[in-house]
Amino acid sequence: MTRWSLILSSYDYELRYRPGKSIGAMDALSRLPVKDESACAEPMPPEVFMLAVEPHGPVSPKDIA
Repeated sequence: MTRWSLILSSYDYELRYRPGKSIGAMDALSRLPVKDESACAEPMPPEVFMLAVEPHGPVSPKDIA
């Protein structure tokens, strides 16, 4: 989830709600049961953990100014 958040943060996008009835096939796929949840878990790269440790980054705006 964090990886997607980082990737999508570089884009300017707008989210629009669509009822599940209008996109039934996609809704069915999103609810597909997973037999082995551990197989779906991807290991996070070290950069993601760094962002969790330092939420404001290693340099503050005052340091740059």
